[in-house]
Amino acid sequence: MMITLTGFMGSGKTTVGKVLADFLGCPFMDLDDLVVKKAGKSIPDIFAQDGEPAFRQLEAQVLRKTVEKYAESTADRVRKAAPDRRLSASHQARKGDHHARMDLSAASTVESTGR
Repeated sequence: MMITLTGFMGSGKTTVGKVLADFLGCPFMDLDDLVVKKAGKSIPDIFAQDGEPAFRQLEAQVLRKTVEKYAESTADRVRKAAPDRRLSASHQARKGDHHARMDLSAASTVESTGR
């Protein structure tokens, strides 16, 4: 089983994902952490040095590779993904997988992120 949480910055993906993974006794993976590891620099640095299109391309690549790698695994896991990213057909087709979109009002997002 793979559970994927998507939503905008500050919507609670990481908080909910970690609690859910702990409750289910399975690993938690954060796409932002995987992107930072792949790029070797922080997300603000990626935006500043390479621009948003390059970040989005890297983000999509890391997500695709991660889903492909773990879609065949029998291990349960909870993943936090970027908003509105398409998941591979192999992930969508697996029985027992779940996706939840985390939505917040504009006021809650501003309160959560300070922006």
